[in-house]
Amino acid sequence: MTTYYKFTGSGRTSKYGATDYPPVGEWSESRAPKLCESGWHIPDPNCLGIWVDAELWEVEIRGKSVNDDNKSSNEYIRFVRQLRWTLTDIVDFARSCADATDATDAAAYTAAHAAHAAADAATDAAAAYAAYTAAYAAAYAAERKRQSDWIRLRVTS
Repeated sequence: MTTYYKFTGSGRTSKYGATDYPPVGEWSESRAPKLCESGWHIPDPNCLGIWVDAELWEVEIRGKSVNDDNKSSNEYIRFVRQLRWTLTDIVDFARSCADATDATDAAAYTAAHAAHAAADAATDAAAAYAAYTAAYAAAYAAERKRQSDWIRLRVTS
């Protein structure tokens, strides 16, 4: 069984879409899944770093689903539990992204520098930026998988 995650802002707020999440433990109402328009969106399990935010939740999905390369839109969602995800985790994640960047060429060096600066800013948006710059400088798919593995290990250990 696949474990799914969803990042939200503080208090289960959303920057991109629905703000009327169901109470924890209850299934949502049905919504037609259409990427970036409707449905309940969650990150692809191997692209968690794109969506870093203040809170991290384990969620379940069911019903119809539409996917792209970094997210899915789903007919139903249920928030199972909030995971331990703190500002320290966010900053450590951003630093791991910066450290994973190979700074041997100019583009990678610039990305690594930007990622370290973002990590120093100590915000969820900065961590997402650090993740982006590290993935851009590294082999994209491999770096996104490394980021997702890092997040999963952090919240399950």
